[in-house]
Amino acid sequence: MSNVQKVLDDIKTVSNTLDQVEEELKAGQDINLTNLNLDVQNITNQITDLPSQEAEQVRMPLVHLMEKVDLLYEKIRARHAEISDKLKGLNSREQATKAYQKKPEE
Repeated sequence: MSNVQKVLDDIKTVSNTLDQVEEELKAGQDINLTNLNLDVQNITNQITDLPSQEAEQVRMPLVHLMEKVDLLYEKIRARHAEISDKLKGLNSREQATKAYQKKPEE
């Protein structure tokens, strides 16, 4: 397998992982991005070792992968905001309940 093909295969693997993470996010499941940074770092290290003509062959797939990462990031931020708002709402309700359950001061 050529070095270019190895990079393209690794990009495809990470892309598939991002698709799976997106599905888990949509389903409200916990997501695991533990190895994502290492996988992307591995890809970029491989690319820097390629001659410029070969590196050019992986440019567009890498650009698409980074766009996919950016979109997932935005979806995670939106999901975080939703959860944060819900937690704030619960907090307010809990505070109101406690306030109404207080015995009047004598």
